[in-house]
Amino acid sequence: MSIFHTTDPVSGYSDSCPVAVLKARLTVKYSITIPRTRIRLLTRHCPTLGVIPLRQWIFESMAASSLSRILWVDAICIDQSNTKEQGEQVGMMWDIYQTADCVVIWLGPEGGDSTIAMESFARREAQTKIAARNVRARRWEDRRDISQCECPAGDFKLHRRRIGVQNLLGRRWFTRIWVLQEVAAAKSVSVVCGNKTVNGNDFYHEVMAVASFYGSFQMLVQKIRPALELMNQSTQNLETRSSSLIELIESFRTWNASKALDKVYALLGISSDARSVPELQPDYTILEDVLAQKLVRFAFPNSVINPQSTRQAEVVFEIEGLFLGTIGGERRCLSFRDDIESGRWWKLDTDKSHLPDEVLDSVASDLLQDSWSIPAVNERLLQEGSPVVLLRGASRPTVLRLHGDHYVVDMLATPEPVYEVFHHRKDKEKTWPVALKALAAASDRLIKLKLSWDPFRQLCPSETSRYTPTINSLLTQWEARIESLKDAAEIGGGQSHDCKTTGMFWTQSYPHEKDIEVGTWEDMMTLHKAAYHGYYGTVKLLLDSNAQVDGQHNGLNVTALHLAVAQGHTKVVRALLEAKATVDVLDQYNWTPLSTAVDNNNYEICQMLLDAGADPDSRKSHKYYPLFTCAAKGYANIASALLKAGADANAVVEDISSMSGATPLHLAAEMGHNDVIEGLLAGGAHADARMTNDTTPIHLAATNGHLESVKQLLDAGADVSFRNRIGMTPLLFAAYQGHGETAEMIWHAGGEIYELSLAENKGYIASERR
Repeated sequence: MSIFHTTDPVSGYSDSCPVAVLKARLTVKYSITIPRTRIRLLTRHCPTLGVIPLRQWIFESMAASSLSRILWVDAICIDQSNTKEQGEQVGMMWDIYQTADCVVIWLGPEGGDSTIAMESFARREAQTKIAARNVRARRWEDRRDISQCECPAGDFKLHRRRIGVQNLLGRRWFTRIWVLQEVAAAKSVSVVCGNKTVNGNDFYHEVMAVASFYGSFQMLVQKIRPALELMNQSTQNLETRSSSLIELIESFRTWNASKALDKVYALLGISSDARSVPELQPDYTILEDVLAQKLVRFAFPNSVINPQSTRQAEVVFEIEGLFLGTIGGERRCLSFRDDIESGRWWKLDTDKSHLPDEVLDSVASDLLQDSWSIPAVNERLLQEGSPVVLLRGASRPTVLRLHGDHYVVDMLATPEPVYEVFHHRKDKEKTWPVALKALAAASDRLIKLKLSWDPFRQLCPSETSRYTPTINSLLTQWEARIESLKDAAEIGGGQSHDCKTTGMFWTQSYPHEKDIEVGTWEDMMTLHKAAYHGYYGTVKLLLDSNAQVDGQHNGLNVTALHLAVAQGHTKVVRALLEAKATVDVLDQYNWTPLSTAVDNNNYEICQMLLDAGADPDSRKSHKYYPLFTCAAKGYANIASALLKAGADANAVVEDISSMSGATPLHLAAEMGHNDVIEGLLAGGAHADARMTNDTTPIHLAATNGHLESVKQLLDAGADVSFRNRIGMTPLLFAAYQGHGETAEMIWHAGGEIYELSLAENKGYIASERR
């Protein structure tokens, strides 16, 4: 059995959902036969499947196999409109995933360089480079004149690129609360994006290896680390972990679910105490407040629930508790950790408590007065001064916030506190279970508390600490400068840098941290600088760090897209367009990126800009259309692309004296660019379009003796005897200029010669002089 988990909408269901087989429940079979493979989708309420990337991947990836496969897709196999069926089947999800041979994680179609990352993951490039870096470090140890280097730099050829990785980890799957149970129960995991597949264990190790090269990337990984860790075969499966349901609910508050009740039901399978509790089994017929009351009764049987509450899902209850202290402030006792296991820790503050002396228990104060900390989880942020209590029957502390006549629960169950002695090292003798036994001695001094808790409440910004990368950070600037060295070497074959170089960069950057924060440091790696030099990896890093893609340089109206287009950096242009750069923005000379690309005869970039929605008739300097440049310079392939994108083949330039009223066909005919003429005529250009002086394209072609151009215009029906404002016909122009072969062709086509009056002769001579 294989189980698929997808973030694509299937049959109208927009939530990401797994795929499974329930033989006892699903009765209608939907079979699809493809070469050498028979795929059976056991479905109900879904007689047809839409053409989606997931199904396409299933067909393509299994077409090479001769085995029959049974696939289970939850969005298809479970009737999403039947709450009774949903409850029954969701209750069996853990067993379904445990039985499956493989759980396939579908991240969606390719995009944002995801293919680059997936291909490198499949080759295990980052792990290979980590191993090579470790070998190099060991060699350094053998050299007496150079001490061992512990920085992640060294030869940048061993430095894994982060391109595409952030795009993968930004997919919705990684913060979907159901994935914790689905992957935890899996025997084997495969990660699929587009048509690329990577083993789950390799996916985890590759991401961690890339993160080891980038400090900023490590912070981005913090939130989704639980989902990643479950892919790691060497870590303990969540099935055997000791986290209670209440602790899991509080730990994953910021993770997503389409239904509020799933914030609880998705965690039952991985909880240590609630997987088989009858009253907590999935039931989608109840309201949120009913489930909240069930949770309180389950976690605190001695509590007394007040039926009145101010919010729909809020439960108000009374229970006894022991005050332990408060959450310490950031400067006094907040410690940051660089290890990936946790991002922040809060220390229990008992010496300078915000609580009255008669509330803070002396036993707790003596026991917890030194070096006890509560590890933070995901993006949860605890507030300084918040009371910390141990409720009757609880094994974890609870964090409160005073609200009127009662306390509001900020976190009903924190992670297990730890005792640290030095540099975050844990004391093996002073553990939380030992502390719990000592606190039990204070049970006769418990205080009665009135609390309110809403397990489904959306956290406000002050309750979360979300890392948002920015280009105005010292770490990002340091990494961007290192990345630029790699880009420069790839472009021009430059030399690799060593640890001394990266150390020098840090030494140069660190004293200017304040200037970097406000963007005034003269050596900052900006998006404009990276785009101008074609530093693709650096551009991607800066875009991932929320650089303003349409930011203008020094008030000159020049964007990064202008610079990348002008220098012909195709990959950089693509990256900027994927970041939603404005395509028709004008620079200080009123040129658009498309105008510049056309002027540089860069067909690939022109096509990219047109595909991104660039206006094919955008003018440069308020005079020339891009099509005019193509006509004047003979860029036939670009002209065809412009016409296909909707450019006006009969656009007119009015403000140029010598060519006033000219169309692109006039310029192409004058220059003899036959391929452009052919494209313009096919695109609807008028063969007899008139300039302000009534000159037509065939007049100009004849004047310059462009025999093939004249033939093309004649075949298109051009008027061979039309006289312009001074009475000149195409035949007269050819004859006066001495183009005998051209004149003969026009003559045989019916061209006429008129005798010019003295005034007309003077007009012709004057026009020739101009």
